[in-house]
Amino acid sequence: MISGLLSWFGRALAPKLRLESEDRRRLGEIEPSERVVYVLRRPSMLQLGMLREVCRASSLPIPLKHLADDSEGEPLYFSLRPRASAEFTVQKAIRTRKQRDQILTRFLDGEQRPLVFVPISIFAGLGPRPFSFERLLSFDVSFLPFRDLFFCGSYLLNRKQLRLEVGAVVKNPTHAKDLTKQLSQSLYRSEKLARGIPTASAKSVEQTVLSGERFENAVTDIVEESELSREQVYEEASKKFNEIAASMKWGAVKALYYFLRPVVTTVFQSVEVRGIDSLRKTVSENPTIVLPSHKSHFDYILVGWVFYHYKLPLPYVAAGANMNFFPVGSLLKAAGGFFIRRRIEGDTLYRTVLDNYLGYLVKKGHVVAFYIEGGRSRSGIARSPKLGLLKYLVQNWSDGEREDVALVPLGITYERIAEENALVEEEGGGKKKRESFFELLKLSNILRKRFGSVIFHVGETISLKEFRLQQKDVRTDEGDLPRFTEDLGFALSRGIMECTSVTGTSLCASALDSFPEQRLTTENLVKRMRELLGLYGELQGVRLPLKGERLSEESLEKLRVGGVLLEALGRAPLQEALYEVLGAFVRLGYVEKLGEDEILVPRSHRLKISYYKNTTLHYFLSPAVLTLSALASDCPYPTQVVHQFHQLFKHGFLLPFWRVWSNELRETLDVLSSRELLQFDLSSTEPSEVPNTGGSALLSEEGRRILLPLTRMFLPQIHALRITAEVVVSLENEVVGQKHFLAEVRTRVEERRETEDFLHAFDGTTSTLQFAMRALIENGFLLYSVDRFTEGGASSSAIAANGQETARLTQLIDILSHCAAELRGEE
Repeated sequence: MISGLLSWFGRALAPKLRLESEDRRRLGEIEPSERVVYVLRRPSMLQLGMLREVCRASSLPIPLKHLADDSEGEPLYFSLRPRASAEFTVQKAIRTRKQRDQILTRFLDGEQRPLVFVPISIFAGLGPRPFSFERLLSFDVSFLPFRDLFFCGSYLLNRKQLRLEVGAVVKNPTHAKDLTKQLSQSLYRSEKLARGIPTASAKSVEQTVLSGERFENAVTDIVEESELSREQVYEEASKKFNEIAASMKWGAVKALYYFLRPVVTTVFQSVEVRGIDSLRKTVSENPTIVLPSHKSHFDYILVGWVFYHYKLPLPYVAAGANMNFFPVGSLLKAAGGFFIRRRIEGDTLYRTVLDNYLGYLVKKGHVVAFYIEGGRSRSGIARSPKLGLLKYLVQNWSDGEREDVALVPLGITYERIAEENALVEEEGGGKKKRESFFELLKLSNILRKRFGSVIFHVGETISLKEFRLQQKDVRTDEGDLPRFTEDLGFALSRGIMECTSVTGTSLCASALDSFPEQRLTTENLVKRMRELLGLYGELQGVRLPLKGERLSEESLEKLRVGGVLLEALGRAPLQEALYEVLGAFVRLGYVEKLGEDEILVPRSHRLKISYYKNTTLHYFLSPAVLTLSALASDCPYPTQVVHQFHQLFKHGFLLPFWRVWSNELRETLDVLSSRELLQFDLSSTEPSEVPNTGGSALLSEEGRRILLPLTRMFLPQIHALRITAEVVVSLENEVVGQKHFLAEVRTRVEERRETEDFLHAFDGTTSTLQFAMRALIENGFLLYSVDRFTEGGASSSAIAANGQETARLTQLIDILSHCAAELRGEE
């Protein structure tokens, strides 16, 4: 009677059950000649009733008989494991599994038709499930199926999020043990995606983290070096663990989702998610670390929101300790956030606890997310990777904690940044405001605005194991891990940059920043937008259509554009779409409309425009470097100039090694040469092979018309390098502090502003000057040292010119001055 009621209840709920199109397609590929066996984790009349109804509604084979009651030719169903009560003891579990294998063996030997085993899972609700149904309901007996009764209530409460998922099918198996292993793995992956890894209690996690050989050795060292007892060190370690660790709570996650969903839908027009299927596959197969870009505090919300909304296990997200304030800190911890101090130098115990906690999360298979850039980008350009957490991760993997770990870059692109005013103020030299409850209250102003679309793009997964094998020049001994970690960090950061989408805001900002004038016509601006988009498209392998034609869906996918730009290009011909995008940009208020076809760019908005231009500036770096090298025509060795610009821009734009980037330059040259814009002889692949003679560059008139405005977008970097280099030359043998040095550079900037036309492109921003200083340090023109003198990480820095490089630096100043003069020329 109970079985009949459960079957009826399952059929009644079945219309609410969602079957994804991919799963429907997979089931539809089953041939009529193949015999289907549907596989559930455990016996369930409720789930079986739902499955039958879905199959009936979708015209799929309907399972009516159990595999043990073989009925010739009919679709069957089978339970991989018996009821929980049948495995109550170890002996019973062994006996039941042997019986299962015997039944399967007899079936496989006796069946003549091709077989298809289809794993089936049914889930209700979204988000993590921090408990195990099997452990909770171990007394499920045949005459009173507690597990099915429990699911009845769960399915009713979550009837809007009911879904049936099809695992990886197994065709024509030969051995029962291999078959059960494949089916178990498929069902586990489905359950992992739906519920995540079951979480242990906070006390259990703490005991695991604060134990082990590494932790005990650290405690011993601290006891020997201080006056603390082991008990005091353990107590201090417990405090640090509670400061760091997350406390994932299902109720808090669900409450936060329903609270934040209207916030996300109110603030943003849409959230465009791409590549989520590849992320699902990665998460189901490997321990996964996701590394999002970091441009806004909304990143924290969006990462969790997308994972929750797309039925992925919620990640444990590393956040700065500055976010651990009331009430945000407690809410973030309940949603899986764990907090890390900005500076941990000298605190061995804290570093050990953090290392062990990260290792615990990865070893257990939890998804972990952290921002490899460290803090938010103030300029819009991706920041160099901070390798702290990555070092712990690589070290734990090297110690054999897991065979492999998957690292997934995520690009989060905003059409408009909610904190743009604060970021621009800090970029202009203002002080960063500390996060607090009172600052949080000011967010009510943000909720009254709309910030366009957000594009959430999943990048190409990097396997730690495979990446290690690819590093042929890296030794396999443990002492070489720092070099391996640095290579990995820059590869991940480049992966994040490549996930950045071009938006209408960034395209308009780039076009505006390529003009020297403040007043310009909309016709000229749209023409420049088309030229930039066309060159960007050709570098991506896409040729734009004529003005009156639309882009194909395939071209739009390759272009990697989003927001208003994607919507307009998909709906209207190219020319109309670009005018529509410009109109949306004008409505944001960054420019003033003077008439029907003329706009004014206020100087007060130049930093904001520059910010959005910088978000996609890296896509134009290779043609800009080739153009700069061609402009340095009085230099007899243009190939050397290309290599020198690579060295100058390498860290600021996260470029790969020369031999790798030179291949990208050749691809760019093929595009520019085919359009007869630039001819360049780039014959070297290794830095040591850059010739002292030879090489030629020819920039055509059409090339000057198209490539000079594009290269003009890099004037801030060129001016910063030139002026900073001049200050270095003026130092001679003097040693100064970093703050004094930057102050001197700023003074020189203001002096030049009065006597030299910088156009609008250079405002002496903090990040641009830091870029120039680091570039000169990396190239040996500037000597830099840091002396740490407090446990808190405070430091003093000393800067001096490298007198042996004065002649080479003077030559660089001449090249930069010549290029700047060419780019400042009137169009």
